[in-house]
Amino acid sequence: MKKKLLTAGLAALMLAGCTGTKKIELTPDGTAFNASALDTAKAVQKALPSDAKATLDTSNDYPGIDIVGSSGDETSIVVWDKYDKSRVDAINISAIIPTSKNDQSVKDYYMYELPKTVLKTLDIDDAEGLAKAAYRDSVTHYTYGSAEVDGIKCAVSQQATDDGFVYMTVIAPETGSFWEY
Repeated sequence: MKKKLLTAGLAALMLAGCTGTKKIELTPDGTAFNASALDTAKAVQKALPSDAKATLDTSNDYPGIDIVGSSGDETSIVVWDKYDKSRVDAINISAIIPTSKNDQSVKDYYMYELPKTVLKTLDIDDAEGLAKAAYRDSVTHYTYGSAEVDGIKCAVSQQATDDGFVYMTVIAPETGSFWEY
């Protein structure tokens, strides 16, 4: 009998999300995420595909993840905690892609797939829908698009340079301080 109760209790805790893993969600005031930058960076790194050569970088003011692609392209994901080290202000994804490597699949990856992967680490109901809406908005406006769901804003952009393309995504609370810059 005790074993059945213990099993049932453990199952109830798991279903309730009380397994010790803290969900990354908006703070009660809606201006930041409720996890530290390092914990958020680790959660994002864990969510990346297993074949991604992703390295956690804690040597700078803000923790991040460096990803080196198969064609030598470099992607950086930085988790900002400028005002309070216990809360995340924003997550920034950036990459510089040579013109010769830029095609529709690369654009889809940086403007939709990677933001979707990062958004899935946050506790929102429709991470895929938010990433898709921001990407669709960028198609309308050509270089920049944004969308908001459940108080979280995702902004994606691409910019041509002399040597290639710069892709950038910012994910932050829509009422957060990041958008004031």
